[in-house]
Amino acid sequence: MDVLQINPQNVFDTELYERVLDPKECQKQLSYLSNSSLVLQFLDASAKIPSGLLSLNLADYGDYYECLAIDHSVHDMHIQGKFCVINIPFTQKSSKLNMYWKSQMPKFTTNDILDLLPEQLVIYFRSLFQNVENSPVVKDIAEDISRIYTSFSIYTNTRRLVNFQTHKYALECVDGIRTLSMLWVLCGHTYIFTFMSPPHNMSYVIQWTSYFTSTWISACPIVVDTFFALSGILCIYVIPDNITTKQFVKFIPVFYLYRILRMLPLLATIVLFQSSIMIWISDGPDWDKMAMATEFCRQRWWTTLLHIQNYYRPLALCVFQSWYIAVDTQLYLLSPFIIVFLLGSSLVAWITLTTVGYCESFANFFQDFYLNTATRASPFVMGILFGYVLKQRRGKRIEIPMVSKYAIALWITAFASMAYCVFAIYETVQIPYEFSWFDAILNSVMRGLWGTSICWMVLACVHGYGGPINWFLSLPLWKLPARLSYAVYLSHLQILQIMKSSTVKLQYFTELEMVYEIAVRLRPEKKPQDSAAKDEDFSSEDKSR
Repeated sequence: MDVLQINPQNVFDTELYERVLDPKECQKQLSYLSNSSLVLQFLDASAKIPSGLLSLNLADYGDYYECLAIDHSVHDMHIQGKFCVINIPFTQKSSKLNMYWKSQMPKFTTNDILDLLPEQLVIYFRSLFQNVENSPVVKDIAEDISRIYTSFSIYTNTRRLVNFQTHKYALECVDGIRTLSMLWVLCGHTYIFTFMSPPHNMSYVIQWTSYFTSTWISACPIVVDTFFALSGILCIYVIPDNITTKQFVKFIPVFYLYRILRMLPLLATIVLFQSSIMIWISDGPDWDKMAMATEFCRQRWWTTLLHIQNYYRPLALCVFQSWYIAVDTQLYLLSPFIIVFLLGSSLVAWITLTTVGYCESFANFFQDFYLNTATRASPFVMGILFGYVLKQRRGKRIEIPMVSKYAIALWITAFASMAYCVFAIYETVQIPYEFSWFDAILNSVMRGLWGTSICWMVLACVHGYGGPINWFLSLPLWKLPARLSYAVYLSHLQILQIMKSSTVKLQYFTELEMVYEIAVRLRPEKKPQDSAAKDEDFSSEDKSR
């Protein structure tokens, strides 16, 4: 089904509308209202020409609940209020093609995929678990197949969630990096959804986005590359030291299965929630946005669960933020092609990492970069490179000659690179926007720079060159939010969507109001998803969301 064919009205009971609407009765009631004071209630609840037109306030919702509260029985008529929205575009020749792009991916249906799965899956997993039972590799990693079943235990997961004991080789600083990055994501999405409402003072919002003080929000998308870098590090770091290349090749099916069992249950729950009961939670003048999101999930749920939604009709994403999980999963599935070379000789490992890093950077310059897996791979590849170093030196300190000189210089370089990635965005958001070579170069190098800087922070902190930075990032207070970060990432956008889609009055945008709103949403009682998060061994490092 094409994006243009998705109709948000499908999620509503349109048959009910047809049953209750009677043209003759409607005409009768309109005739009555034309000579009745009751019409004042309709006029009072209806939208008017809004104030602030010069500030681009082009919307007025009227009084949503006052309209729905109108309920009168007069003579033989039952008169009730019904809210509807009318959009009058300034450009009368607008086209849907200006709003959506048609994807050029090959078309195939859900049945085409499902018909191929059951029999082959049964055969595959039957042989897989027979090999798992006697595999020494799996015994080293998973200890026992029963851990797969205990991963669904509420009791076991609750114990792991609140157990702050650290693993001997845990990357403690990763908890702080992951938590702070997730807080940045929450702030950025809160701002973005406020702009989509729309705000009363849209002209100020447009100006605000070009201010230097708003750069921290404009640069928010770069934080996603933090998670790609951490994912690359942990992808190889969690592999035990005694595994050979041959053993790892046999272990690859379990390597994939571990990922599916760890990520899929919560993702599937959010998809089910979005495509079913979420549409019933609230209501409002803007609730058609929720209807659109629900219809996307009802039509494209399978692309999300198969992690292909960033390529197949990417403008109709089910659970919008899951594009990141799709890209991360695709990189994870490709990572064994690199890891198999890293478990052999050091010479082969470094030649492989150097080659992969060069080819990826070349592709990153010439292709679209936001939803494309290839152009998102640079921080992931850098993560694998640093993860390899961390794995090789696990339990052994990396000695850097003349620490006071080189370590400090590397820290300065890392912070300068991160500052460049953030503040250089300021030049690309000026109004009016004009494409420049600076923009192209920034897009081609910023993700690699950011990922490398994050990887250096982890390496330096683990091997004693972090100082107060390592102390701060390794504080125990980061452990719980770090373990909940995946659940928070998958659910926070849906909570924002509910709140913003059910608004009945336009919000006046100010930074103070936004800070207050973010603080309210970060309160512990505002996070019902806490109980859904799960923990694993290597808990402080094996969830990089």
